[in-house]
Amino acid sequence: MKKFIQDYFNFTKKERRGIITICILILLIAFLPNVFPYFIKTQLQDTKQFENEIAALVIKQQDTANKFYQNKYDDNSDYPNYSKPDYKNYVIKGELFYFDPNTITASDWKRLGVRDKTIATIQNYLNKGGKFYKPEI
Repeated sequence: MKKFIQDYFNFTKKERRGIITICILILLIAFLPNVFPYFIKTQLQDTKQFENEIAALVIKQQDTANKFYQNKYDDNSDYPNYSKPDYKNYVIKGELFYFDPNTITASDWKRLGVRDKTIATIQNYLNKGGKFYKPEI
């Protein structure tokens, strides 16, 4: 039994060198991140210019956002203008009544306050055989 164990764990001179070399490489790679800061010095950066550029970008973004809302939405739109402070007082143009979306006419959709483009899409869907099965908002 002793001879079997010795034969099993006996290494040649080449195998011992290979095992030692691999162990040394593993240890070097494991400790390299701890030693690395000693060889490379970190430079201190002046962040004042970066902070100034960020502040300028924030101001530019706010200006662009204001121009977008002013250009995109106007008072003639069917949708509320959220860039104005009185958007909570916005009233939807339309009246509520009970209806079946499969049999309703375009004028009744208009009474509900739906846009013309949406009405055309719904009518096209119904004309091609589509049906509404569930009442959803």
